[in-house]
Amino acid sequence: MFGNRQTTYAGLISASKKSLRHFTDELRQWRPPGTFDTNLFLSTLSELNPSQHTLVFAQILTDALTTASSLEHVSMLDPELTRFIAEFDMEAFEQYTKGLDKLVSAIGRIGSQLRDIEAACVRLLSLTVALNEKMAAAVDTLGAQHNHRSLDGATEKLGSNSTKGVRPTKAHIDCLMYCLYTRNRELHVAVLENVIGTKFSALGTLAGTDKPKVFMLYHYYAGMVAVGAGNMERAIQLWKLVFAVSLQSLSAIQVAAYKRLLLISLLEHGTRPRLPSFFPNVHTRDIEAKAAAYVSLAEAFVEEPTLVVLQRLSSMRRQLEIDQNLSLANRVIEQLPAHQIRKVGDVYASLYLSQLADKIAFSSFQRVTGQDVVVALANYIQNMRDPGIQVQGDVVVFVPSTATVSTLPNSALAGSALDIESAWAEKIKSKVAETEQLRSRLTELDHHLALTEEYVTNSRD
Repeated sequence: MFGNRQTTYAGLISASKKSLRHFTDELRQWRPPGTFDTNLFLSTLSELNPSQHTLVFAQILTDALTTASSLEHVSMLDPELTRFIAEFDMEAFEQYTKGLDKLVSAIGRIGSQLRDIEAACVRLLSLTVALNEKMAAAVDTLGAQHNHRSLDGATEKLGSNSTKGVRPTKAHIDCLMYCLYTRNRELHVAVLENVIGTKFSALGTLAGTDKPKVFMLYHYYAGMVAVGAGNMERAIQLWKLVFAVSLQSLSAIQVAAYKRLLLISLLEHGTRPRLPSFFPNVHTRDIEAKAAAYVSLAEAFVEEPTLVVLQRLSSMRRQLEIDQNLSLANRVIEQLPAHQIRKVGDVYASLYLSQLADKIAFSSFQRVTGQDVVVALANYIQNMRDPGIQVQGDVVVFVPSTATVSTLPNSALAGSALDIESAWAEKIKSKVAETEQLRSRLTELDHHLALTEEYVTNSRD
């Protein structure tokens, strides 16, 4: 039936001029060239206007990229792809989303089959930025920008099928995914600024009909890109948005996001993260159960001594490798001494370096012994660059965050850890005396009220 079908694009071009239905009917019977035909692709594209023939232009690019057998072929197509990205008609893709999806998959093939992941990411980034600009330009300010709710800087309407405003597409998802594969910090930063930094007006259906999955997957990948760009706080924000969707059953995406969220929160703040208050408790328990090893590691990190934390990490190493979280977990462990040092600072005003090294089992990290431990710890503390933790000779001084050494009594004259500790001991003694006076006054007031008629009457009621 299809043996002698034409391999030129005249039929598709003619059908597209009639209607979308004629175009899709013709496309169902279309058989693209089996090999990369330079003359056919380039000559046909040169005669077409991307804004007037968006769907046909996209189909030819898709066929060309799908049959390209080398990066040289891709380079030959680049001028036409660049022209298309600058001039395509967004309305055409609104009517036929599959045309955009197929083109995105063909661009991704540059990375998956031609093994140039950065080239795929760069082209998807250009396409995604153009999509955002064209969708934003078509916004009906009265219809698309009203009646939305804000989620930490991103505006989402999970129930909206709006065809106005910036919405996620397959290009957005794939751009983030290929960016992660590159491990290129500059690309991570570019994607974070130009793609993730753009707010959505609605979810729509450009990326598929499963809106909750699209929402979660986008923010899950976006958080990973933010980590690659070195913006940990942004990653925490993006991963928390994964939990803005309430589902009937447990989501694997939310479990994966929670594991990473636990690790990044320990890395940045030394504490376990709190999920949004509106997230159902039953789902929280289910997610924590699925991430039990990570929860155990987080609890040990916050509450247990160093050796216990290292033992927990060792016991879950295989799982971390499977989840592809081992690198992030190692970064958390690198910050463990700093966390332990700050915990000691909550109790002590000062300590000898040798005492601090013993308390936090610092030799477990640096694999050094004797005097080398003290020297290594002093260097570690200096590299922390924490003004509240200072090395003075062989003593570590912990300065409360509400004050600095220069504001403490007699510090300029004393210049020693013992004088600083003595000054703060006097301050604490004074505060204890004030608290005791307040307690006595409250007791007297309570005795007085107990004797009043109004108090007795109210207590009976």
